[in-house]
Amino acid sequence: MNPGIVFARTDKGREELASRKYHLQGRRRLALILVDGHSDLSALHGKAAGFDDLEAVLEGLMREGFIAPVADGPEPLPVGIPDTAIAPVKERLIAAAEQVLGDQAGRIVRILQEAPDTCEGLEQAVIRCKKLMELVIDEDKAAELKRRCLNILATL
Repeated sequence: MNPGIVFARTDKGREELASRKYHLQGRRRLALILVDGHSDLSALHGKAAGFDDLEAVLEGLMREGFIAPVADGPEPLPVGIPDTAIAPVKERLIAAAEQVLGDQAGRIVRILQEAPDTCEGLEQAVIRCKKLMELVIDEDKAAELKRRCLNILATL
């Protein structure tokens, strides 16, 4: 697969994230969450460190109509996400970090607080937090926080 290819969610993909109508589970749902209409395949691999079968999962999602390649450059972020929707999501991400990490949440909370108030900015902050946690705190807690955060981001 071309490392420069960019995928965007289709209406079916957005519907799945909003309602879980198609009951995607595990790695398939995570891959759908990672697809943002901006990140090329190389960037998706960076966001999904350890996701060895990412390309196969993306191909499956494309065959099933959840995602499609973007023909003319990155898709703009949906207009329907006002700034007022980002702040509560950021607060929920911070709360999740505090729940998972307790006393060790300080650095992670700062990363989330300083993240840009965009979908992509929050996704990048979550990936950065996971990598830092794997190095400094605990791999299991890192995986748990990433899972919780991606579920929260899926509500956007």
